[in-house]
Amino acid sequence: MLKSVWNKLFSPHKLDDSLPPPQCAVDFYQMPYFFADGVGSDSGEKHSVKVMQFNVLAQTYSDFFLENVADSKHLSKEHRSALILKLLDAIDPDIFCWQEVDVDLWKLLEPKLKKKYKVIGNQRPGGKLDGIVTGFLHSRFEEKSRNILSFDEMAKNSGHSKDRDFLTRHIAQVTTLFDRAANRMLTVYNAFLYWNPARDDVKYYQIACVFEWIARNHRAAHNILLLGDLNSKPNSNGFRLLAGLEPLEENIEVLDGRPQRLQTCTEIFKLADLQSLKLQNLQNAYAHYRSFEKRNRPPPSEAMDEEPVQPASSFPPFSNYTKNFKETIDHIFFSGSLELLALRSMPDVRDMADIVALPNQMFPSDHLPLVAVFRYRA
Repeated sequence: MLKSVWNKLFSPHKLDDSLPPPQCAVDFYQMPYFFADGVGSDSGEKHSVKVMQFNVLAQTYSDFFLENVADSKHLSKEHRSALILKLLDAIDPDIFCWQEVDVDLWKLLEPKLKKKYKVIGNQRPGGKLDGIVTGFLHSRFEEKSRNILSFDEMAKNSGHSKDRDFLTRHIAQVTTLFDRAANRMLTVYNAFLYWNPARDDVKYYQIACVFEWIARNHRAAHNILLLGDLNSKPNSNGFRLLAGLEPLEENIEVLDGRPQRLQTCTEIFKLADLQSLKLQNLQNAYAHYRSFEKRNRPPPSEAMDEEPVQPASSFPPFSNYTKNFKETIDHIFFSGSLELLALRSMPDVRDMADIVALPNQMFPSDHLPLVAVFRYRA
């Protein structure tokens, strides 16, 4: 079952290697930023915090995408690690959260990362070859504490382990930092959740676990960043927890025309500490994407041949771009005194018209990075 679902989502597309490489209408490495109202690129905001969310794609899984490229060398660990470092250098974040970092990539990335960042890596349990990495500027931040959340252990403690599909070997990191530049405390969550659309209830459970941990371990005014590949669309039931809203059957992903399980989601919702969660006031940064875009993009030219595409969502059209799946499933949440200043823009549908799928020779992962800039309110 898992193999058939995986192949359906990620089946490769054969490229004609006699053709030139596909071109994107934008430069993946030099995307502009969209700024909040009253904020500009030259504002010189003191002590702003730039954070990067990125699933780098484990080298272990890159074979699934071999036919995206005309030459297999473009999916080699050497080529991909160089592009990942190029992207990191272009974005220049203060904090980054990466997922699907495996040993092959890590051996090439770690020595160069450690020159600038303190990095914390944790391998997924049960023999999985990939893990998650949180990095932060060692010149600016001091680590105060760290924890690992194992969703398998949480499932065992709650009784959900009777259903073996809840044991997915996914984890989250929790790192509390002291920001010396701003004299503030900040807790960073790096979460990697289950991917399978056939088990929407498992993803709901894992999102609930993260939110519950936040609600129970931080006072309402604490500065929190939650970054991750949450493998959940913006309208997913898991995110309805933040508003104290019950799960809806129509929000559950449909696979092969069959709706998935709702009952477990309903049971978990009834047990959630909604009051404590509401006090955290977690917001999704990229829910502001279209409003920021509207303020920052120039008005359409009269010479344009066609009307601009009207977005159906306040979010960008995708953060994961494969042949059969193009959706926003990566997210950045924030709370406390953090105020959103800017969002790195994303390629739009028309920008990617000639690109069937990622990764390819130009870009190292099937995910695109999310980048947000914050400041601390007084």
